[in-house]
Amino acid sequence: MADASISERELSSLYAIWAELDGPVEIKIVPDPIKAGTGAKTSGITKRHRAIWQSNGTWPGLNAVDNFNDVFAYQWQGQAIKEWLRKNGFPRNGWAYGIWDKNITPFSRATGNRAKVTYFMDDVWNLFTEDQKSLFGKKKQDSWNPADIYISQLGKQDESKKLESIKKMQQDTSNLEPSVFVALLNEELRNLYHNGDIIGISLKAAKFSNKPHVKERNIVYDKDFEPPNFGQYELLKKIDQNMEVGTKGSSLGFKTNSLKFEVNISMSGCDPVKYSWESKSPVPNGLPTTEMKDIVGTHDPLKNQLANARTGGIPKDRLAVFIKEYSKDSKAADFKVPKSVVRTHNRRIAFANYWAKFITDLKASANGMIKIDDFIINEKDRNKDVETAQSKTLTNSSLYHYWVMTVLEMDAMTNAEIRNTYGYSSKESKFSANMRNKFRMLRLVRSMVDAKKDGKLGEYFIRSYYSASKMRFSKEELQSPFIKLQ
Repeated sequence: MADASISERELSSLYAIWAELDGPVEIKIVPDPIKAGTGAKTSGITKRHRAIWQSNGTWPGLNAVDNFNDVFAYQWQGQAIKEWLRKNGFPRNGWAYGIWDKNITPFSRATGNRAKVTYFMDDVWNLFTEDQKSLFGKKKQDSWNPADIYISQLGKQDESKKLESIKKMQQDTSNLEPSVFVALLNEELRNLYHNGDIIGISLKAAKFSNKPHVKERNIVYDKDFEPPNFGQYELLKKIDQNMEVGTKGSSLGFKTNSLKFEVNISMSGCDPVKYSWESKSPVPNGLPTTEMKDIVGTHDPLKNQLANARTGGIPKDRLAVFIKEYSKDSKAADFKVPKSVVRTHNRRIAFANYWAKFITDLKASANGMIKIDDFIINEKDRNKDVETAQSKTLTNSSLYHYWVMTVLEMDAMTNAEIRNTYGYSSKESKFSANMRNKFRMLRLVRSMVDAKKDGKLGEYFIRSYYSASKMRFSKEELQSPFIKLQ
């Protein structure tokens, strides 16, 4: 649950699950029926749903967030987990409760210290060596197992014995590749999962009127693992990146910095997947953050909406691999992207020649799957953006060449030069980073267009989705078992 109030939300979800499974009858959370058309309001939530809170509107020791969709999630999360446990033949009470890498004291206090707590999965992650953690991007636990909370049926003694056996596994594999220990550990965690002993739970914010439900991830043993079969895909919204330069706040900048689209994918033996893709938050060097969100229903059967929480982010190193792998020229995302300000006219011409041809070829071969049309350069006329004469009259390759030359010139200008030439008081502070990202995203789009030509675009979309969801795409990948509650 990615949010500024992440700890409060995760602790509140943990409380909601405990209240349903192991809490006293008098504090079980009884959902307040919400009717379409009258319940989808964003004000007065705590008052309207007072039944799920204590008399003062919060759980003791927890800062409940007065948000309609949060409250809707808390009402149903415990029941969703309980029903899933029942279907799998797992115990529906007697659990100990843990939260990854956070202080669990507020939760314990909120339960009146009646809840059993566990630190088992934190203890397991802390056994990893630096080399083993390095297998997961920035050494983040989330890239190995994205669970936010976990529940355990093991008693303290059994947890200690299990940790000792994992330590021995660590010692026995110390002279082997780091991945060997992680692969063996994951198989042991699958044993614990299938025995109903340890369950990791990734929390995704619900969105009215979609009740939280459970999806299993990475639970298949290596010997039984089969990669997904690719099916058909449909772009619900074209791959879209706005290239316009003009007023951004009170400065000169790029109007938007996101590349977006929506897609529907079907796989053999699986339900269709609908998700949105957004690459955003450019950085000076390297790829931007790329997030995916599931597309879910609303109380109106004719409308869909984006889920409240992201499905996940594609690790930047994985996205870099995809771009290079699916591009026919096998070029990296940073190829021909300026690494610093381009200060000479001749060098700007060289870049403009390259990218004008690149864009021309890209648009010619995309066959309607992209929307990258706004190669507009504005200047300020009093308080309005007005297209430059060249931006109005040039077309096709000449327009692209002018656009590249101009943004490179702007990047090299001082604020005084920007003011004298284009009428804006200054450039946005991230002009350089945002400009470079435009070029990287063109190369990302090129890799998708090339993948389509090779009949591999569905594969590209599925691999990206699996990577963002921390789901195993092949037996060699090292994500561990968890369930997603969304």
